[in-house]
Amino acid sequence: MTASASRSRQDVVAESVGRDIVSGRRPSGEVLPREDDLCTAHGVSRTTVRGAMAVLAGKGLIEIRRKTGTVVRPRPEWDVFDSDLWRWAHAEGSGEDLMAALVELRRVIEPEAARLAAQRATLAELADLERAARELTAAVHDRAAYPEWDAAFHQAVFVASHNPLLVRFGALVGDVLRIAFAIQQDDGRSSVDLATDAARHVIVLDALRDGDAEAAAAAMLEVVLDGPAPEEDSL
Repeated sequence: MTASASRSRQDVVAESVGRDIVSGRRPSGEVLPREDDLCTAHGVSRTTVRGAMAVLAGKGLIEIRRKTGTVVRPRPEWDVFDSDLWRWAHAEGSGEDLMAALVELRRVIEPEAARLAAQRATLAELADLERAARELTAAVHDRAAYPEWDAAFHQAVFVASHNPLLVRFGALVGDVLRIAFAIQQDDGRSSVDLATDAARHVIVLDALRDGDAEAAAAAMLEVVLDGPAPEEDSL
């Protein structure tokens, strides 16, 4: 068996077991089947199963314990920024809470990143943002390209913030954003919806060009929420 074929089988086993975990079919604390049983179930060697288990352990989904077996870890211990985990959860129809959590995180972080970018962006960084916004607008009928340019725009905002933690955060969540944006399209966003979304990104860009920190933050919040921010109830 070639190395590439072995890796492919390893990935298949990892995905199969991983989807069982993220879907809840194998809940937290459950002991996975023994290595020999997994070999039989998937028709693969022990080496392949061990490699697959190492992949899942690296994603925080399982803990490999000597003597007591391999155990599913609690959900708070999963690597929720792992792109495979998002793909598997979406395929299993169990990713809604992840999407909601991502929106909650983004609404806290991204407006502030835009606020800082309005104050700190260089001409070169504004040029990168202009290109991303231009390509995003042109891609409203290209369902493969749109998520890529959408994520590129947001990552460019993080870079333009000149905050090293935000820049690192943008790199960390880049793949997750691409997947999340693609999922939104799969869930029924039309070309008209995408055109509206692209126009909101242009409003962010205009505020960044103007150096208007408050306008940039407000516009970014509308992008994250996919519409105007809800009004707070009066006290």
